[in-house]
Amino acid sequence: MRFAEYIAEQKMPKDVPLKYVVKTFTSFGFEVDRETPHVIMKNKAGKSITLPNHKQMKSTTLRKAIGEAGLDRDEFLKRLQKNR
Repeated sequence: MRFAEYIAEQKMPKDVPLKYVVKTFTSFGFEVDRETPHVIMKNKAGKSITLPNHKQMKSTTLRKAIGEAGLDRDEFLKRLQKNR
């Protein structure tokens, strides 16, 4: 099943390119603070999230990062679809 089909069904995608994940978190007000083996993103309120610096992000890791950021999963997936 293709990425767009996962989003259309509102399921968590299996593998998402990191650049789209970063772009989507940016749309929620997060900015890249630093890149090491992990990408650290922070928002103006001081909340930070840590993402592995790999080409693809697994669904479980993405789910955890969305929760860490305190975001709604469905809203995140809608914005992720727009950012692709």
